[in-house]
Amino acid sequence: MPKISVSSVAGIILGFGLCIWAIANSTKDFRIFFHLESFAIVIGGTLATTLVGYRTRYVLRALAGLGRIFIMQPIGPQTLRDDVKMMVEWATLNQRGLGAIEDDLAKRKIKDPFLTYSVELLMNGYKEHDLRLFLGDQIESTFGRKTVQANILNQMGGHGPAFGMIGTLVGLVIMLSNMGSDPAAIGPAMALSMLATLYGVLAARLVFMPAASKIIQIEEIEKHRRYIQLEGIVMLQEKKSPNYVMDRL
Repeated sequence: MPKISVSSVAGIILGFGLCIWAIANSTKDFRIFFHLESFAIVIGGTLATTLVGYRTRYVLRALAGLGRIFIMQPIGPQTLRDDVKMMVEWATLNQRGLGAIEDDLAKRKIKDPFLTYSVELLMNGYKEHDLRLFLGDQIESTFGRKTVQANILNQMGGHGPAFGMIGTLVGLVIMLSNMGSDPAAIGPAMALSMLATLYGVLAARLVFMPAASKIIQIEEIEKHRRYIQLEGIVMLQEKKSPNYVMDRL
């Protein structure tokens, strides 16, 4: 079962908690900070613009990716140490032939498409240049594909304040148009004007942009791990000794 990312949960709670604390210490009427029309303009407008700019399935994946910030990164220092240990063990097995590596991978029951593909390339007799070409292309294309979600969330982070400004302009127009005929409408219009900007900034700076940064960080760690594995595979093809593999990795 995935572990919860304490830092992400703490950051969200701290960010929104500070806003709530400031409101609680400044006014007794919390309802003035809840305005459905402002929320609809910011969130609805952000989603609408994103759907115009990206295909629907990518937008849905990006929104689902918001949940990833609350899950702890599965790749840690121990994961990388285990990868290095496995490559050193394979270098030992490699002295008996590549078939021993393939058998060991099957025994470990590792469900890792990248490692499976890497061993297949080894068994097919590809040399260093081709191994770096094929595996490097796969690493980079996978990284690019998985960071599309982060790019979309970053775009949404830019759209949020923009639609907050649109809400502000709408509220100002309503307020100015009613100044002479209906002074009572000035208050609600002013609330729409200010709260739209508030919602837009909060959504961008506490949700969309931090989530994008977290996703990029997760994928960069994964990319780093894959390049370590790539180096190990290349050294196996070159028949390097276990000590050399360990020192190099």
